[in-house]
Amino acid sequence: MAPLQVEIRLVNWNDPAETEAVTFLTNHYATHQFALGMPLSEEILEKLVPKLRQLPTARVFLAWENKRPVGIATCLLGFSTFKASELINVHDLAVHEDYRGRGVGRQLLEHIQRYAIDNGLCAVTLEVRSDNVPARKLYHQLGFCDLDDPLPSDHNLFGKWSAPN
Repeated sequence: MAPLQVEIRLVNWNDPAETEAVTFLTNHYATHQFALGMPLSEEILEKLVPKLRQLPTARVFLAWENKRPVGIATCLLGFSTFKASELINVHDLAVHEDYRGRGVGRQLLEHIQRYAIDNGLCAVTLEVRSDNVPARKLYHQLGFCDLDDPLPSDHNLFGKWSAPN
């Protein structure tokens, strides 16, 4: 399949189409085998956007193909005590199943890496299930390194990409 060029931007919490995309893509991601394997409850779906909107450290990036949301990266700012600098953690990264394998996840991560550099952040961190081979391959291609030894498949590995000094 040919790579798909998408527009990536931070969520505008005042735009109902964008907040609906956050709920839709997060719920879609929850059904994946590497996530919960089932949809989120109505209660969680109702709380998701209001809670994220109130969280000052939340940075949610959406990937759009024309007017269709095709990918999401829900990130949270953190802090590195060893660098005395903020970092960004990719909490959830998901591409709608109809668009997987077309470079959307790569574009989201590259966008987050640029965001880190542009905003003086020292690193991008993430976690991934040890049996999620496609995601781990992508993360390694983008310069992320594993921080833990391989664990059973239901455990997570942590990865880090350090911004250039």
